[in-house]
Amino acid sequence: MSKLGITNFPVLKSADSYPIWPNNVAGSISHSHDLAVAVISNKYNLIGVDIEYKNKERSPQIFERICTKNEQTWAKNNPRERGLQIFSIKEAIYKAFYLEAKLTFMDVELNWNGDNFSCTLLKDINQNYKKGFVFKAHQSEYNNYILSIVSVAFLKKTVR
Repeated sequence: MSKLGITNFPVLKSADSYPIWPNNVAGSISHSHDLAVAVISNKYNLIGVDIEYKNKERSPQIFERICTKNEQTWAKNNPRERGLQIFSIKEAIYKAFYLEAKLTFMDVELNWNGDNFSCTLLKDINQNYKKGFVFKAHQSEYNNYILSIVSVAFLKKTVR
């Protein structure tokens, strides 16, 4: 935060366990096993991060609850890895949009573009983020972890 001109600001958590950032900062935190990550940006971005341990056992049924039909088709070839990729990105999306709306896993559909994911809202969130709004998500691997990051320009309501 010092690069944004903020020093000596403890990041506390709210009653619903989300980090409380300074007024001019957007941020997100994630942790898994022995690794933690935090990302921050100026207030003009919605930002979310998620990190998942690749070797953690997950129920195959969870992917039916978090994946749209198109995502399930894409994940069929490698459901364990691709399902985890989808889960991690959707977690990052939830965190990014948290102050705008409480999204569910089925409110966004992901499409793999070869080097990143294209994300499409499947419902209106508010006047700024409507059904069909498209943004990108990025993902990388580090040791046995998958790291997902979503950054979306904050769209303000136009005043007339």
